[in-house]
Amino acid sequence: KVQSKIRFVLWFVKGKYSGDIISDYIDRPTSDSTTDKTYHEWAAPEELVSELIQRFTDPGDVVADFTVGGGTTAVCSVLLGRRFIGADKDEKAVKTTMSRVRRLFGYTR
Repeated sequence: KVQSKIRFVLWFVKGKYSGDIISDYIDRPTSDSTTDKTYHEWAAPEELVSELIQRFTDPGDVVADFTVGGGTTAVCSVLLGRRFIGADKDEKAVKTTMSRVRRLFGYTR
């Protein structure tokens, strides 16, 4: 079994970016959820996604994910006070993501 320690992140900003250049290595989380594939076969750990969102965005910023898969980025974005835009060509992925986000707001499905 091979597990990649590298994930590429595309980071887009609106307008001119004036911050520092960020080049860093984030070691994958060691919790039990690192292999949780409950929502999608390519799921990333919530701890990793949350770490990326916190490093690269501020509360209120928009996080976009155009391959939502199981919705982890959407859930983490909402929990961290970010707005979220998502899409996927897989209808099941979109429904899964919508369901997970709705549950954050108390809906049952």
